[in-house]
Amino acid sequence: MEHLPVDAVRNFFLLRMQLTKFTPSEHWQESHSQEASAWLADPEERSLFAWLQEEGGLKLVPLSRKTAEEGRIQDRLPAPIRQGAVKEFMYFLKRELPPNNIITSSNLNEAVLFGCSRGDLLDQLLSAMNNVYVPVALTDHGWPDNVRKEFTSQVQKFMSTVTEMSHMSKGKTVLYIPQDNFVDIDAAAKDKDIVQRLDMALIHWTRQIKEGTSQQDSSH
Repeated sequence: MEHLPVDAVRNFFLLRMQLTKFTPSEHWQESHSQEASAWLADPEERSLFAWLQEEGGLKLVPLSRKTAEEGRIQDRLPAPIRQGAVKEFMYFLKRELPPNNIITSSNLNEAVLFGCSRGDLLDQLLSAMNNVYVPVALTDHGWPDNVRKEFTSQVQKFMSTVTEMSHMSKGKTVLYIPQDNFVDIDAAAKDKDIVQRLDMALIHWTRQIKEGTSQQDSSH
């Protein structure tokens, strides 16, 4: 099994770090290289968030597949981001890659998507996902079907989370509709992948509606 050299991991993240006050020599420590390497090597960890703390240190926080799929909606973003304590952060999203979901030096660049969110963090993140990453995810790149299906599914799940949390902070309940090709309804109805994503969205909507009505009832 090929292992990613620590130097390659360090260079990958340093070249992509866009935090305003980030300085590699000041903020990136050897421990960050080890944390980033561990995240890349663990197939159960799907996303990684990074931000500068008030005392000046760089914080890396990974989130696992289990947290994304089984945890509460509010647990799908790190607490400091969710609570508004972090005003700027980087996010890295990892997709499945054959064989055996192993990320190597040769596929590292295509295995991880990244971005930086500033200002109204959730709105910025939602805008970036809608305008950049979702269109990329839905574009035909010639990937194997299982890779395309898994990647698109993970992006749509993340979009459901970000959409809900962005509007939740404004006191609104908004149901995210997967961005698929619905021009030909009959063809879409026969596409098992689209139907599966809509089924997942329906489960997400049901939970949102139940939580919304429950909160409404408790306020009366």
